[in-house]
Amino acid sequence: MKKINYYLAFFCAALFFISCSDDEGVVVPPSVDPVPGMVPPSATAFKNLQLEALEKMTQRKSFKAEEGIVFTSKAGVVLTIDPLNLFDTNDETVTGDVELEFIEFYDRAAMVLANRPLMGINEVGGLEPLVTGGQFFINVTQYGVGLRTNYYNMTVPAVNSGGLDQEMTMWKGNFSDDGNLKWDEFDPGLEGGGVFPNAETNEYQVYLRDFGWSNIDRFAGEEGEKAAVIVRVPDGYDNKNSSVYVTFKGETDVLAFLDQYDVATKSFTEHYGWGPVGYDMYVIFVSESQGKLIYAIQEVKLEKNKIITISMDELKMASEEELAAKIKSLP
Repeated sequence: MKKINYYLAFFCAALFFISCSDDEGVVVPPSVDPVPGMVPPSATAFKNLQLEALEKMTQRKSFKAEEGIVFTSKAGVVLTIDPLNLFDTNDETVTGDVELEFIEFYDRAAMVLANRPLMGINEVGGLEPLVTGGQFFINVTQYGVGLRTNYYNMTVPAVNSGGLDQEMTMWKGNFSDDGNLKWDEFDPGLEGGGVFPNAETNEYQVYLRDFGWSNIDRFAGEEGEKAAVIVRVPDGYDNKNSSVYVTFKGETDVLAFLDQYDVATKSFTEHYGWGPVGYDMYVIFVSESQGKLIYAIQEVKLEKNKIITISMDELKMASEEELAAKIKSLP
């Protein structure tokens, strides 16, 4: 029934415009022309697309726990886990075959596809955009069961991101109740690790104790007056079947996320008001249709009380590769 109602609106609009022609008898085309073959989005299908993208980005390597591993990622990260430094749920030292899972993000295109934005928790509990030097997921399992370690380390080439930044610190990722990843800066003294920028080698040296999501970050900290970012989306789309991201022009290692959705206004926004007034930004809307990606990208200059509107006729269909290329091409 929802699918029928979705198309009924376009059918009625077409009838209206066909019946209204000018004196020359020229038919005025409808103002809304949906993507051919597009159907109403499915929250489950949209989530599955994100999980499929994440799976494609996952690197795996088997090794012997008693031998440890020195693993080099596709982007040149070197991860070291020492021999006999893996433990099961009973704190017993693990031996035998184990499997490493490793995911790395440096660019906003991959983060959009897998829904891994960069929003850090600030001192008052609000969320602000982060600049990343690398976002990672690291896990080791045996027979599908997660293991723990006392420590491990990585060297991360700074050329993978925006270059070496001495202000970077270490953050850990936790999932909120709505399933979105949020980043919390940790205290190296309490949590056993940290990140140390090395100017001589142009690398970040990372020491960590826990597996899971970790991130080399700092707050974007854009100066000047701030305003809320508000994006109105087409009918039929909400925070369950679509996502809205914001990135600043010229900053490829920043990806903000609008985590609040207002049902009454059909708008995405954020609850802190971190948007820098006067900045040139790209708003990236992503959803799905029949298992394929639907997207729209708008370049905007943020103003106070500005409502950014994504219209139905802006939506386009794309493969993962096509959308990634489009986002990577943004200046």
